[in-house]
Amino acid sequence: MFCSPSLPQSPPVSPVSPSVKSVIQFCMAEFDRYVMAKMSQILKQSFII
Repeated sequence: MFCSPSLPQSPPVSPVSPSVKSVIQFCMAEFDRYVMAKMSQILKQSFII
């Protein structure tokens, strides 16, 4: 009843999907922030030197 393949969009079918999506988005955002910080740091150092 809950695993009907005709309703892949309904939340009860896959409650894991949204949380996984948000976790992936969060990790991507954190990774982007880290990379940007590192890049700006390297650029600043290279310009100073």
